Amino acid sequence: MQNQAKDVLWENLLAALTAMLDICRTLLTVSEDKQKTLVDGNVDELLTITRQEEHLLWEFEQAGQKRRAATKELDAAFGSPEQSFSPEKLASMAETEEAGRFLAINKEIAGITLKLDKINKLNHELVKQGLTFANFTVGVLTGSKADSTYGPQRQQAPPAQPIQAGQRLFDCKV
Repeated sequence: MQNQAKDVLWENLLAALTAMLDICRTLLTVSEDKQKTLVDGNVDELLTITRQEEHLLWEFEQAGQKRRAATKELDAAFGSPEQSFSPEKLASMAETEEAGRFLAINKEIAGITLKLDKINKLNHELVKQGLTFANFTVGVLTGSKADSTYGPQRQQAPPAQPIQAGQRLFDCKV
């Protein structure tokens, strides 16, 4: 394959990776905003941020498909369609400038991904705590099985006896 055709393939790959990097940067900012929103308890803002996240993830998947297609074309240009090269091996086949950009973008995406993972784990814990608190509040308001936090203690009902063989669950039809 001619060098000019390979240059076009590299540009396609770098364009897809650059788009993915831009989306990752935006996702990182949105995830940080989401964390602040979760702490503040702003449900309306949380819904807006969640929709924004969903759209960014869709865009990331679209850019990822373009990256996979470009990588497949480069694999075919440098080897065979069945053979898939590692990023390092692909970079070694590129011009110096292209290889440097390629590896730098991959490294930055990997770094942002690690940050996103940490933030998303913390966001998950914040959501989990919020749900626990909401369930507790609903329980207090509805008088569920939980002991009362304020006021006198309720008497415990005797434990229910299991239904024995031959007993009916209901006495009559209603």
